Amino acid sequence: MKTILVPTDFSTQADNALDMALQVAKINGSKILLINVIEGMRSFSFNTMGELEDSTGEEAYLVKKLVDQTKSNLDDALSNLDTDGVEIEAMVEIGSPYESIAHVITNHDADLVVMWTKGS
Repeated sequence: MKTILVPTDFSTQADNALDMALQVAKINGSKILLINVIEGMRSFSFNTMGELEDSTGEEAYLVKKLVDQTKSNLDDALSNLDTDGVEIEAMVEIGSPYESIAHVITNHDADLVVMWTKGS
């Protein structure tokens, strides 16, 4: 097992899933992909530096602010972890959670997805 995908919404349950994925990654020498999906927005193009390609207009400005805040939240989540040498790549996707997660699984050859559940 080389790659573990962990979707997060920054909830306690998502943190628990990340902790579990870290335990598995430490045992197997796996890499973790931590992803947050910004849902319900039209798709925007990003350049290789992670900046919006079409950076004009109010909507693009708001999306950029949202993406920047999400990246900051991912950095904060990672700064509190004892990764013990496990490589973790954080990413932000925009779109449907189902489609975005499926896309990342396919494009990054994820071997395992560790997710949480809450509610009934």
